[in-house]
Amino acid sequence: MGCGEGWLVRELAGRGIDVLGVDAVPGRVEAARETGGGRFATMDHAGVAAGDLDAQADTVVCNFSLFCGAPVEHLLAAMPRLPVPGGAVVIQTPHPWSAVGDEDYRDGWRAGSWAGWRRIFLAAGLTLREVVEPLPPQTGRPASILFTLAIDDPAAPAPPHR
Repeated sequence: MGCGEGWLVRELAGRGIDVLGVDAVPGRVEAARETGGGRFATMDHAGVAAGDLDAQADTVVCNFSLFCGAPVEHLLAAMPRLPVPGGAVVIQTPHPWSAVGDEDYRDGWRAGSWAGWRRIFLAAGLTLREVVEPLPPQTGRPASILFTLAIDDPAAPAPPHR
């Protein structure tokens, strides 16, 4: 979801993985198609949320593609029907600490970043399975955060945090 110019789609397809890249910007999808190496579709958050994406996957990946409140909340509410049973949703987004700039850290939406995620995941019926905060050796501060989610399972154990 939000495949942009398709680099991740091409990388995965090159490893023999059947992948479909979806983006809301027709020009990006066309550029991805011209480069080749995968299948691509144009669809915005509203189309996916409305059920217009007739596809399921083992894993749905949103790599730095979720920005701005309500449209993302609608998209995440549609996520439970996109993975196959036992599948996962993986989201990588700017880390809240790196996204605040000179402002104080606080939970919630900000221009160009994404925080307030726990409430949204719960509302969408997604269970947080894992949180990874990669630390670049140059700064020692996380620039991004990765969430691995599954369809709600009340019996699931608490997620590891590393």
